[in-house]
Amino acid sequence: MKIVYLIPLFLLFAQAGEAQEPQNLEEFIELAQILRKYKPMQEPKGLQKAINRIESPDLAYTKRFIDISLSNRKPLLEKDMLMMQDSQTLHTIYSVLELAKYLDPSDSTKNKAIAKQICARPTRETDLLHGYYNYLFISVIHPYEDYGIRKQRFFFDDLDLATATERSTFFLVGMSKYFSLIYKQIYIQSPPDPIAALSWIVDFPTYENKPYYYYKDFDFPDFKVKIDNRYQSFKSYYLNQYYELLLSHLYVLRETKGKEKQAKDLLENSILSDPSLYKYADVQRQDILKTLGGKHTFSILENEEQSQNSPQNQALSAFKNEDFEEAVIHLLVAIEMEGSDPNLYKNLGYSYLKLKDYEKSVAAYKELSLLIPASPDGYYGMALAQKEQKDFSNALKNARKAYSRAEELTPTEAYKAQGLMGLLYFDLGDTKNAKSVLKKAHKLGFQIPTNYMETLGLK
Repeated sequence: MKIVYLIPLFLLFAQAGEAQEPQNLEEFIELAQILRKYKPMQEPKGLQKAINRIESPDLAYTKRFIDISLSNRKPLLEKDMLMMQDSQTLHTIYSVLELAKYLDPSDSTKNKAIAKQICARPTRETDLLHGYYNYLFISVIHPYEDYGIRKQRFFFDDLDLATATERSTFFLVGMSKYFSLIYKQIYIQSPPDPIAALSWIVDFPTYENKPYYYYKDFDFPDFKVKIDNRYQSFKSYYLNQYYELLLSHLYVLRETKGKEKQAKDLLENSILSDPSLYKYADVQRQDILKTLGGKHTFSILENEEQSQNSPQNQALSAFKNEDFEEAVIHLLVAIEMEGSDPNLYKNLGYSYLKLKDYEKSVAAYKELSLLIPASPDGYYGMALAQKEQKDFSNALKNARKAYSRAEELTPTEAYKAQGLMGLLYFDLGDTKNAKSVLKKAHKLGFQIPTNYMETLGLK
């Protein structure tokens, strides 16, 4: 009986690169085994001996590509590696990368069957292109090892990237990896280190002898690409990341007292000024982009003398006037610039609460609790919003956290969280605890809503 080995999540597509089994299937499998065995971050002992066993002519380029990616990665940035390869070569490399995921070290028969399935599988050209450049840039872009990625100059004609799809795949995949070099300094370190981020940004590559952000050739049909084991929109995934990079660049210029001319150049000559592409960003980032594209565009890098026009002060003004929609617009811009300021998240959470956008309110207050976990404010705000969502159990948990912190930090204000706990006990049907807690809070100044007082028989 013939055994058929099924590969999880493998899909077949009509639009395809050339699917052809290599002349030497055993060597094809051995390349995948090499890729699986030798890790790029480790000293590849024995790699050359294993690589030298591969002699099949149709695997020559794939062999060299994998060899370089696992050892001295600098040649990956040479023209012959960066340039667009033919479909069969891309398909072979893509297939080796795929096979490495599914190899069974103890079953050579199964490995042959899987290899044949992969080699025979038609694959979209966009998958081949994305797979090649994704692996190449992952291999060569590293925060601690210099493989020659600084001040690269890319010219699309030299690389035989003829279409907008090819150019944009190369550009967006590459820049997503360059973004990883500054992500930690901006979003993980506390406080953020914009100076360290700037030291990378100034060495970001140029394209056609222009700063990276001048590239705008995104007028091509969107397509699905496999990321994290599922297919999703290429434009949504990569343009959303790219917008985050551009906004981070803007933030770094401000924090390092960059010249307004630099910020203006970034805003005017990048897709930050192109509303037609905003739809590919996530919802919160769209709000920021719409603000940048409107009347507030050049207020983000004001001098100290003009600080009254800063997003923070404009947000505060709108907040005091209870114009919460306007406040949200300015707060989102201010957060992109001053992401570690707790007051911005506190005001944003409250603004969303007043606008009855409870999900976003919870998210903003959660960020506040992460920034200052010892403070009751983030937990209290989350509890208020979750109560409106009728998520009473989680609201009570957060109200308790707010109360315990308030007792330590601001004991005269703790009754507010205590009273909220009482209301939530009632909402959960625990009238005994509700009555007890609300009585204590009421004595300290908590105003119990009439319907709660009447139902519980409180005076």
